[in-house]
Amino acid sequence: MTSSVGADPYDPRSPSTARREVILFLLLTLALSSIGWFPAIRSTTTESLSLFIILTVWCPGIAAVITRLYYQCNLDGFGFRVGELRWHAVAILLIFGSVWITGIGPFNPKGTAELFSIGFLPVFLLFNLFAAAGEEIGWCGLLVPEMAKFMGFTSSNSSSLFILPAAVMPRMLPPPRVLRLPCPVPGMPG
Repeated sequence: MTSSVGADPYDPRSPSTARREVILFLLLTLALSSIGWFPAIRSTTTESLSLFIILTVWCPGIAAVITRLYYQCNLDGFGFRVGELRWHAVAILLIFGSVWITGIGPFNPKGTAELFSIGFLPVFLLFNLFAAAGEEIGWCGLLVPEMAKFMGFTSSNSSSLFILPAAVMPRMLPPPRVLRLPCPVPGMPG
């Protein structure tokens, strides 16, 4: 029989530790995101709204880093790696191809040529990689792997299908004043 006195209480493989990490991560994400949501709702220009949206996109990443540092005192376990280039190319073709083929977004040869030009492509890629990194660090780097430790693969992925849209939804519904739409709530300025 081993004594638990003086033992390290953190076991990264323990389901109870994973639960605590997930709960702390979700609470931090909610708290940090609400700091960005409030000014975004009050934004009067598209530029300021964009700034606050980028702030809220980074909230899961910041929460994940804080959670990892709190529980592990390091940043191990995020699984950073680029992967094979062919799968990135397949993903880009599937996304853009499906949008163009279905007619959701029109194909604009001039705009596409400008988008993939040598001068614009590095800026476009760097900005989008920066903007998306926060959510990827949080959701894919911490939430899903930690939930898999106590829920299993299928249940953790199914649960993330409900958590992620709930977290992203406030950014997808811009305030009426920015779009100059009539305000749906009587008495509120639009």
